[in-house]
Amino acid sequence: MVDASPTERREPGVVFRILVVLVPIAVLLSCGLVLFLVFRPEPGLARAGPDAAAAQPPGPPAGTPLPLPGATPPTLTPGLSPEQAMATRYRPGPFVKVVGMLPSARAQGGAISWLGRQGRTVDTPWLVRYGEVGPSRAPSATAGGDRPVLAWAPGEPVTQPVSVVPGAPNWVRIRASHPVAGREIKGLHVAFGDYLGHFFLPSSGMGQDGEVGTVYAGEADTTVVEFGLDTAVMPTGQPIPPGQPYPVTMYIGAEDADGNVSDYLLRQLQVMPVGTGDVEVTLTMTQATDLDLYVIEPTAVAIYYRNTSSFSGGHLDLDANAACSSNVGVNNEHIFWPRGMAPAGIYTVRVANFTSCIGGGQVNYQVTVRNCGETAVFTGGFVGQGNRAVCTTPPGLDQGWCQDVVTFQVTPCAQ
Repeated sequence: MVDASPTERREPGVVFRILVVLVPIAVLLSCGLVLFLVFRPEPGLARAGPDAAAAQPPGPPAGTPLPLPGATPPTLTPGLSPEQAMATRYRPGPFVKVVGMLPSARAQGGAISWLGRQGRTVDTPWLVRYGEVGPSRAPSATAGGDRPVLAWAPGEPVTQPVSVVPGAPNWVRIRASHPVAGREIKGLHVAFGDYLGHFFLPSSGMGQDGEVGTVYAGEADTTVVEFGLDTAVMPTGQPIPPGQPYPVTMYIGAEDADGNVSDYLLRQLQVMPVGTGDVEVTLTMTQATDLDLYVIEPTAVAIYYRNTSSFSGGHLDLDANAACSSNVGVNNEHIFWPRGMAPAGIYTVRVANFTSCIGGGQVNYQVTVRNCGETAVFTGGFVGQGNRAVCTTPPGLDQGWCQDVVTFQVTPCAQ
């Protein structure tokens, strides 16, 4: 047997020592890799801790187009006001104007309405824009000639009752004057049948835009009184029975700076007891003509006069002036989804000029969308004889017979 040299005998020990050092390091590195793979954060999630909110990617700015059906809803940029956040979910059509958008009570932190009911102290379901509600009855007319004079504005259809759909705006037009030169008209008193209290509408709040200044004697500018019903209840507080319109008389009187009150104008209203739910769309028109309301739900089903119900629960329960012979003078149409039944996704609202009952004259319309407590109002109009075609597909830029009003997003409502 040949003996190894001293150097050759030391080499196995060196290799052994190297392995003793390297193996534990390799084991530790493998364990660290396994732990990283198991506990790493998912892509796109904010890290935990006080800086988590800052780590979130910013959402789109106000006005970003709505996603297509089935797409992920837009992420709202932190710090948006409720109105700005709401504007990201509504896209008006090319031929309509946005009258206003009112976020839900949850977003605003209190009970509100499109006409404003903050700080209400009188339990009445009626609302008058810019009106101040009080618990007393409207004052009686003053005897004698030195008092304001009220008259209906030219063209106001006074023999036709105003159809009132809860949650949608209505309006009447009047003219105020005074026989005494220089006598200021302080405002209007507005009351509704036997309902509690009445409203006082100051002259600074009278007019289309609510800011026409002080009204003096001899002036005959048209004043628009905008009003609505928040909930379909009778003066007793009981719900209005379904099936038949509920009659209400509206009283309007003027008061001058000396406290003299005019005779009251009377206008008949009929409250339409329509269905209610998480999503409601109401069409209101200024003339008794055959406009048609369409709502296309996220399932691509169109609800309108030929298809009044969908499998999701959507329903057209009010159709006005059909072919100029049915429900003439109602001037409202209404589509709704009962509570908990409105599909989440993108809805499209259209209005079509089916046939003119007024010889092709001008008709303006207003569409009110109530979506999980928030309200959006849009306005448009038509001139011409109309078109009996069905408007279930995008009308494009032909605004004479059918118009896209708004595309809006519905998410599941908080119950």
